[in-house]
Amino acid sequence: MREQINKIKNFGQFLNENVNQSIEPKQLYNKLVNDYSHIGTFERPTGEFLETIDFSIKNDFPQDFLDFLYKNNWYVAKHRNNNRGELKPKYSIEGVVDKIPPILLHATPTKNVENIIKDGIKSSSKDLRHKYPNRVYVASKLSTIKQLIVEMKRYSGVEDYSIFKIDATKLNTTLYKDDTCSYFDCYYIQDYDIPKNIIKLMM
Repeated sequence: MREQINKIKNFGQFLNENVNQSIEPKQLYNKLVNDYSHIGTFERPTGEFLETIDFSIKNDFPQDFLDFLYKNNWYVAKHRNNNRGELKPKYSIEGVVDKIPPILLHATPTKNVENIIKDGIKSSSKDLRHKYPNRVYVASKLSTIKQLIVEMKRYSGVEDYSIFKIDATKLNTTLYKDDTCSYFDCYYIQDYDIPKNIIKLMM
């Protein structure tokens, strides 16, 4: 099982090498049911944007299945020890934000502040609970960021956090709605490093 999980994680590291578009959830689901039902079961797309496909597999993922996901810009977002989990598109279709808030906020462990001031905010994939592509998570309201810090302290064990303010009017990228967050103003920026000249340490 550990070898299989490591294979999935390594697979995730190469997600950003493909074109910036994912196959639509219904198309992927139909393909999975038709071509991969022998390895397990796949549920119809669910979630806020109908872009999450739950799965239950019998054994390990065959390599051709992982290659198929990679080719279509989908990935294994969750993989539990009972071989159940979730598939998600790397590039959300319905989650694209049309009107980007002028100011976005980003929380980070205080130990990162010096490097961020020097180099900007780097997109990364370090969430220990799930496996996501390289992202920067942000929110538009201070109250939301403060509540998220409380939650991050709980599962990360890190006590000291700082908040950066981002001039989002100068971002040259797409903003996505974070459908895993319980607050309406949670977003993420994907495969894009936020330059230091448009950020400011807030607190």
